[in-house]
Parts: sequence; structure tokens; C-alpha cells
Amino acid sequence: MRQTTLLLIVTVLLGCNGTMHSASTSGAAAEVRAVPSDAGGDAVATPADAEPPRRVGQGATASPTAPVPQESSAELLQRTSDVLITGTLAVRGTEVGVVMDSIEDPSRPRQIGSSVLPGSVNGLALVRDGLVAAGCGAEGIFLIDLAGRVPGLRVGLLDTAGAVWRLERLGDHVLAADGHLGVMVADLRDPAHPLVVGRWRSQGYVMHAVAHGPDLVLVAEGRSGLAVLDISDPSAPRLLGRLDTDGEARSVASRDDVAFVADFHHGVVSADVSDPASPRLLGRLDTTESARDVEVLGQYVAVAIGRDGVAIVDASDPSAMTLAARYPTSASAVRITAHGTRLFVAADSGGMDVIDVADPRSPRPVLAARGR
Repeated sequence: MRQTTLLLIVTVLLGCNGTMHSASTSGAAAEVRAVPSDAGGDAVATPADAEPPRRVGQGATASPTAPVPQESSAELLQRTSDVLITGTLAVRGTEVGVVMDSIEDPSRPRQIGSSVLPGSVNGLALVRDGLVAAGCGAEGIFLIDLAGRVPGLRVGLLDTAGAVWRLERLGDHVLAADGHLGVMVADLRDPAHPLVVGRWRSQGYVMHAVAHGPDLVLVAEGRSGLAVLDISDPSAPRLLGRLDTDGEARSVASRDDVAFVADFHHGVVSADVSDPASPRLLGRLDTTESARDVEVLGQYVAVAIGRDGVAIVDASDPSAMTLAARYPTSASAVRITAHGTRLFVAADSGGMDVIDVADPRSPRPVLAARGR
């Protein structure tokens, strides 16, 4: 019996990679669980990877701001997928976590903190002053404290069970585009007890959902196009209408009763959503590269078009949109955040570009090639 037990223990020790393990002297098989590493990596799940929905809150997961691990290069830290502006702070989602830059002088941002996360950050949202949510694909939504003595403290985690892409504020709640699991509504105000409030199961793969007025949500539903939801009861979102955009809806923004959709290979689409039950196509403008994101600038629309940078579109007549200007970014433009008369562009390996669009027809550089 003693020899059997020793052999079992040696087998378990050799079979694990530094993770917690247990062995029973009765001869039962030991269970070894892999522990996620903070070294980063792409954690975005494909539709086939995701599990059925679960509601799991993990509170008080605070850890000090961690240095970027040796195996994570500076390039990964700068490879930017989203930018959130709050006050004089630019929060950047990167391949290895969140980076905080002071932008008191936007032409010379100064890094003041970072938080290493176990997955690529696909989306950011301000939950309340000093608290930011970071969507990390299949790893869930991490809550980051910006107001503490050490900016970047992790203070909470919500497992969404899907693959979180974009996050958007919706009153006291946060909307999460959760891949093939649809749209999730979450209450993240208490980071120790984050809650899933409601969920809408989609037909397509959801990469973006944004509020349109107090009771409606517009959803970029991939190849299923544009969906309009009634969110008057956040615990039970329901579909009102849908429009086939012909392409692959990646992002959506709105002005008055018009929705603008980044339709990937099919450019930017405008749609009349005055009747939520029957959205209607208004116009389309082809872009030189695939349209990945869209942001409204008054009568203009800014479109992230990958390697070709940012297209500024005159949308004063949504049924006859025209190209007003094009701005070449330092690398592939994937996401746009408008703040005043400036655009903060997540430019992938180029980091963050800042563009002055006081005159949308003549965009000027404020900051380029951040991270190079």
C-alpha cells in the first residue's frame, strides 16, 4: 500500500505544471486545475468555444498594479484595441491589459499606470467615476479602480460565459456585446458583487451594442445585420426589429433617428430607425478598406477603415453620404473615440493616434505613432 501511495504522489507531481494539486491515499485520481496566467494572450472565444451562460461574480479580487511580465514585449503593451477618455485620462485596452495615460497635453501623453490582465482587452466602459470595466473576451469583464492611490488596481471580475467584445454605458448599467451569446446587461457599480441583470440571445455574432435613447438599444449583429431592442426592462431585453445590412455589422452609432453601421467589407450603412419595428436602409458608402468602427461627429461620421486609417464622411444627407476627408493613421485603425473636437484612435500596433477634427474636412495630427 505504501509503495502504491508513493507512486501515485510521484505521478501527480510529475503531471502538473506548478498548479495546485491533490492526491488521495485511497487511490482516487487526483484533480489538477490549470490556473490562468497574467501573461496575456488572445482570449477571444469563437462561437464554437463559448459555454452556456453562467452568472458568476468574483468580488474583492484586488491586486496591485503589476509590471508587464518579461515575456510580454513593449509592443504587446502598446497594441491598442480601444480607448476610453475620462477627464484628463486616456485608458487604453491592449493585448496584455489596461494602460492609463495622462493627456493633460494630448500631444505628449504620459503613462501613469497599467494593469496586466489574462486576456486581450476588446472593450472599455466607465461604470462610474473612478471605476472602469474592461472586456477581455472569454476571460470576462474585469473591474479596474482608477481613483485609488495606485491607479490600475483590479477590484472585481464578472464571468460572462461568452466572448466579450465591446462595452457601453447604459444609465446605471453596462451593455456587453457577448459574441454569439448576444447582448448582456450588467450592474457593475459594486465591484465586489457584479451582477448579470438580463440577456438577449442573438441570431448572429454580436460585436457591439449601444443605447439609442432611454429605452432602445442598437445592435451590430454580424452577418445578421442591425437589430433594434427594447430595453425598457433591463432584465428582459426584447427584439423589436432587424435590418439585413448585406455585410457584416461590426459597430453602430446613431444621430436622431438614423443609425450608422460599420458593415465591414460593405463600407458604412445608414438606416432609418424611427420605426424600431421596421428599420429601413437609407444609404451606403463604400470604403477603401473594411469598416471596423463608426463614430458620429455632428453632421459627419468618422469610420475606422484599418490600414487606410480614418475616413471622415459627410452624412448631412444620410441617403447620399460622401467622403469628406481621409486621415492615415500610424497603423491599422480599429476603434475611434470622439472627445470634443478630437478623435482618439486605437491604432493597433501604432498605439494611440489623436486627431484634431475641429474642421472635419481637414483633420490634423495631434499625436501620431504612440508606441513606436
